[in-house]
Amino acid sequence: MRWLGITVGADPEISPRTRLVSVPYAYNAQNAAFADSALYVSDNYVKLKGDTMIGDLKFDNDALGIDIWLDNTTGDGGNVRLMDDGNYSAILYGDRYGTLVVYNDLGQGVGYVDGNLNGGGVLQLNQQDGTAGANFNGGTSADGSTLTMYSAGGSSTIKLDADIVGNGAAVLPDSAISSAEMWNEPGLAANNTTSGLNLTIAMTDQATVTVTIPTAGYVLLFGKAFFSMGGTRGTNYAYAQIDETSGGGTDAPYYVAAGTDSAISTGSLFYPIAVQRVYYKASAGSYTFRLEAMEYPTNGAGANTICYHPMLTAVYLPTSYGTVNTFLSAAQRGEFETSEAVATDTPAGPADPSGQQTLYQVDLRELEMRAVKAQAEAERMQRELMEARLQQQLEGSTRR
Repeated sequence: MRWLGITVGADPEISPRTRLVSVPYAYNAQNAAFADSALYVSDNYVKLKGDTMIGDLKFDNDALGIDIWLDNTTGDGGNVRLMDDGNYSAILYGDRYGTLVVYNDLGQGVGYVDGNLNGGGVLQLNQQDGTAGANFNGGTSADGSTLTMYSAGGSSTIKLDADIVGNGAAVLPDSAISSAEMWNEPGLAANNTTSGLNLTIAMTDQATVTVTIPTAGYVLLFGKAFFSMGGTRGTNYAYAQIDETSGGGTDAPYYVAAGTDSAISTGSLFYPIAVQRVYYKASAGSYTFRLEAMEYPTNGAGANTICYHPMLTAVYLPTSYGTVNTFLSAAQRGEFETSEAVATDTPAGPADPSGQQTLYQVDLRELEMRAVKAQAEAERMQRELMEARLQQQLEGSTRR
């Protein structure tokens, strides 16, 4: 029998020696997938750069985890590309900030997880045709996170912004709970005065109310009181109206009149008073309104008019469902594109102290539609900005 002994340099001979026989055989044959951990050392390499691995590649260690490093100290980081029959299934980019892109069976990128070079992480899910489906942005130290969801047509219909306070923080589709028509629930404010107030020949506040509205909308006001009028057998009139400014005179056609041209005695007569008015406010804020009253400047000698128990209620309504006509003076109608001249039709004499005048009928919905268009334009610009930022991030990932 013959034996083969091997020595390397001055090292001792490798033991044991190998017996030489007439039939060739492998002393120890393993493959990379199932090689025992005792058969390799840390400086061995299964494959070199450019080699192709056919079959499975398995990394296993019973006791300790195994780190896989793909690194480049001078250029882009390492990338991992998963393919099926020549088509991408997923790509993991490692350039400065990580990006994971997954593909559908049509070869379209439908999912993105992006570390975001200048901010927090970004998760984008696309629709089957590759158009945007949903985008979740983790935000930055200056901007909060956002969630945007898109319809099948590519329009953003659901938006959540954690950095906004108020209505813009959550936008849902039409007919949803928080759609443009239902952004805010109606609300009210009310005030009243119990003591009687003697009227003068100028409008004086009888009751005021302040309502704070969360966004643009209508304020519907209801006022009520009763007048006690006596002290003369002559003319005795009084007026009440709802206004935003103190003092002044009557504001046709919003005032009401009560009284008589003559009386059979100087005893008191009592008249219930009810007035209402609608305003449109184009922005959120606090607004003060007043129920005011005055006596006719030329009431009979000794006339005495007192306003009792005035009450004023303000109701906020976020939208309208029909025309909301009102009347304005020539100076006030300038902000409306459409108006119609109307001559006030009121009785002659003390019941119309301001005299017949020409007013202009307008629809307050014009202001509402203008505010809705402005809001829609602001949302469109915000959406385009977000899409541009996302596209920039995706292009940066593709270049890698």
